[in-house]
Order: sequence, then structure tokens, then C-alpha cells
Amino acid sequence: MNIETLIMQPEGKTLEFKRNLSSSRNLLKTLVAFANTAGGKVVIGVEDKDRSPVGVTHPLDEEERLCSLIADTISPRLVPNVEIVTFENKTLLVEDMRRGVSKIRNHVIARIFRELNLMEQWGSGIPRILHEAAKLGLPDLQVEEIGMRVRVTVRLADQINVQAPSPEVKDQPGTRLGPGRDQVKKVVTPEVTPEVTPEVTPEVTPEVMKMLLIIVGDMTRGEIMKMLGLKDEKHFRENYQQVAVKMGLIEMTIPDKPRSSKQRYRLTALGKEVLRKADQGKES
Repeated sequence: MNIETLIMQPEGKTLEFKRNLSSSRNLLKTLVAFANTAGGKVVIGVEDKDRSPVGVTHPLDEEERLCSLIADTISPRLVPNVEIVTFENKTLLVEDMRRGVSKIRNHVIARIFRELNLMEQWGSGIPRILHEAAKLGLPDLQVEEIGMRVRVTVRLADQINVQAPSPEVKDQPGTRLGPGRDQVKKVVTPEVTPEVTPEVTPEVTPEVMKMLLIIVGDMTRGEIMKMLGLKDEKHFRENYQQVAVKMGLIEMTIPDKPRSSKQRYRLTALGKEVLRKADQGKES
């Protein structure tokens, strides 16, 4: 991805803009977060609010300082990957943090998973994906932040053209299966205008949209509230849960027993369609 395209992207879990290196502590936190997930880029010399380039006054000195900060401050040690680029006659620094190290927080579970062959190697997933993609000559992986989810798109190296199936020929005049053209009588069929019903997507409130974005599979009310950072059950019920249920965006897994302790909520087909259209709107 070139620098022009990069600057047009919104900040997220894989991209951040910094005006300069004055706040090195926050910068290092960002780099560590990138290293522990799918990687990411930090562009230095750009206003993070309006993404206007301000440039770096002494790029070589700042590059050396940034490399020293990464190499000397972060443990386990990470390898800096700083690139100096030019955009609108301004010199910028781009740190591409693509390799990371996983920290084992529960050694017992990690050891059991390793012995059961449920994982091959600690902290090897993302670096191996990136390595294999580069080895196969694939385009850069596209990592997008959608609500509280992260979507990774792996594009094919070669485009596959899918041809539509040929229409089936049935007893057409002039063919071996049909009558001769001189045997066909002219038949007048009245013109029929099909009635078109426009597809209607319900208008969703910001509160309901937030809830739709965080629901994955079947979730309890408590799990949904926790993900939304809510504690007031009445507020959640009146502004989130009941509104979405009435609109047909979510449904109960046990509709006959609304107060069941095993009750869960999940997205309906309409709810998934609303999310799909919201994603399309962001891409366009």
C-alpha cells in the first residue's frame, strides 16, 4: 500500500498517525499492541485529527531515535522497520510493525494445548501467515476494524473469472428439437409488467447498531451488556434489547421461555443483512 492510499485510511487497530516523537510512551504502547496482534503501521509527521502532512524536520535523526526507542525499550526485543517516504513535499517516517512475540499468561493451559497438538508453536501464527503470503506473491493482507471486530482479507494472486452457465435450449423453432419455422403460428402474448417491491432496510439507532456489531453467535444479556460497557439493565432493555427484538434484528434462542436462565440472543437474517449493508456503505 503506497503512502497516498495509507494516509486516506482511517485510524484503527492496524494504523495510527503521529505528529512527532514527543509522546514516545504512547507510541511504544501502540507498537507493542501492533506486535501482539496482526501488526500495523505508524506514520510519523501527520496530524492525527485531519491527517494533513506536517513532515519531519530531521528525518535521519528521528529515524535513528525511533529505532533506538524500539530496540532498547521494548522487551522481548523487536526489530525496527522504519521507512522514510515523501508525500506532498513533506518527509514522513513509516514504522511497519509486522512481527510480534506472544507472552504466555497461563503456562498450564499453554502447555496442555501444545501437548494436545491444538497449537503448533507459541506466537507463530501471524508471522507465518505474513511469511507465506509474501512467499506466494500475494498482495498485502487487508486488516480492517469493523466495530469491535477485526476482518482480515487475503486476496488471491491471480484473478479467477467465473463464467455464467449457458442457457438451456428447449424445443426452439428451427432446431432439431423444435418445429420448423414454417410450422410456427404467431402467438400474441399480452405484455406483463412485473410488480417490483423495493428492498427495505429498517433504520437502526446508533445504540442498536453498536449492539449488532458485538453480537457473535449466541450471547447472554449479561455478556452483551459487558461488551457494550453498560451496567443499567433498564437502560439496556429499553434502548437496546427490546428495540432490536421488535425490529426483528435479534431473536431469543428460547422464545417460549423469555425469563429462562439459559436464554441467549442472536442475530436474525435481517440483523445480518443490516450489518452487511453497513459494511458496504463503509467500503463505498
